[in-house]
Amino acid sequence: MILDIKKLGINGEGIAYDRKIPVFLSGCLPGETVDAVITEDHGNYKFAEVKRILKKSPSRIDPECRYFNICDGCPLMILSYKDQIKEKKNLVFESIRKYAGIELRDLTIIENSAPFGYRNSCKVPFGLEKGKMIIGMYRSRSNELVPIQNCVIQEKDLNIRIKSVLSVLNKYHLKPYNKKSKEGLRYLFLRVFNDQWQCCLIKGNEELPSNLISEMLELEGLQVFASSTNTDPKSRELFGNNMRYFTKQKELIFDWHGYSLRLSPRAFFQLNTEQSFKLYEKAVSMISEKKRHIMEAYCGIGVISLMASKKAEKITAFEINEDTVKNAKRIAAKNFITNIRFVCSDAGAMLAKNNDCDLLIVDPPRSGMDENMIAAIEKSRIPEIIYISCSHISFAKNLRSLKHYQLTEIAAVDMFSNTPLIEIVAKLKRV
Repeated sequence: MILDIKKLGINGEGIAYDRKIPVFLSGCLPGETVDAVITEDHGNYKFAEVKRILKKSPSRIDPECRYFNICDGCPLMILSYKDQIKEKKNLVFESIRKYAGIELRDLTIIENSAPFGYRNSCKVPFGLEKGKMIIGMYRSRSNELVPIQNCVIQEKDLNIRIKSVLSVLNKYHLKPYNKKSKEGLRYLFLRVFNDQWQCCLIKGNEELPSNLISEMLELEGLQVFASSTNTDPKSRELFGNNMRYFTKQKELIFDWHGYSLRLSPRAFFQLNTEQSFKLYEKAVSMISEKKRHIMEAYCGIGVISLMASKKAEKITAFEINEDTVKNAKRIAAKNFITNIRFVCSDAGAMLAKNNDCDLLIVDPPRSGMDENMIAAIEKSRIPEIIYISCSHISFAKNLRSLKHYQLTEIAAVDMFSNTPLIEIVAKLKRV
């Protein structure tokens, strides 16, 4: 079957049409013509596999990664960086138009000066290859684990630390997780900052060998080493309910653009260290004048509130995870910032009870704000919202639901180069 690729999909795949039915093809770019075979037919959409590219896009380049054809993690790596930005802009335009009914005239995208080697952490599953423990990524739409020894979008130091951990694990002949016995290693979590790093092994019910723990603690630069037991097959959470620390230190401590930060393994922090500062800097720049009271929902460890603290008499920041709130309080104290009050609460519940503020900052998960949060905002009289989003689709859907608010400013930050993901930061005003 000969197909013409018309555009990119939200997952970075090419989209063609077979008698007006969309066909999704990995590894294809707009403007290309391919010979393909249909692999899945779902009626109103199809998947196909490319047999041969008959006409290549002038924007196509050779991927930097040797795993490109089997991993699917960085589908835009075959596209020049200039054209990646162009395509991401088109994806945002389409989402805002489709879901919010707004035609954007233009969109400023803050580009990434380092499209490779930017990722500061990994959460990857364990597997077994030739009797040795490996880590990797699942191939798209399958349970097949692709072993990856060196990821080119990860920081160089992160790749080095992964290899050192695997070396220790294989010395003690540890095995991947077995669902029946509920023993073995499920995932590796590792995060690096400024030559310091933290590691957590997500595992089954067995105990780690004491000699393995001792050898891990000798690895250079390891500040935090922990394990977490998670045997729940239905859990969407990486970590289990418990955390066992083998180091006295439970948080990774580092300096970030003049702020002293502390991160427990559970604490969220953006994957791109440098671009995250540009994102939050852009968000804070949208606060036009000093406010009496700013509220921040989904605050995490409170970094945005820290950066916005000079633009408010007081800030109330709320987050549903109790450990993260404790983390945020310690960070604020360490930075001598006293006008932020951190509260452990669900965002919608908190705002329904207390919404007396001049400006609300929200940075929800990829799924966006839920119905309770939308309803609480709609009932409030909050004059301005700054909305940070890692999904232009959920942002656009939330924007459509916020009937009393109008989009007045929007920008984007290329946080995840070589992938179709992009961060949005927008300002909304109540009308």
